[in-house]
Amino acid sequence: MREALRAEGLPDEVVDDAVLLVSELVANGVQHAGTGLEVTCGKLGSTLEVRVTDRHPARVLPDAP
Repeated sequence: MREALRAEGLPDEVVDDAVLLVSELVANGVQHAGTGLEVTCGKLGSTLEVRVTDRHPARVLPDAP
């Protein structure tokens, strides 16, 4: 992920924050969901969106409108 974000031209401090964020979210997913995880990130203008999705059936959230 770090290299992909750097390739997008993001500043090092943003890349570092995003990598830490993903690390924490993945650790929580592994500990609490115990399922496979999917990590996605995308850049739209100056906004970076990072998602970590687990497959725990009891914790399904509705999609955003």
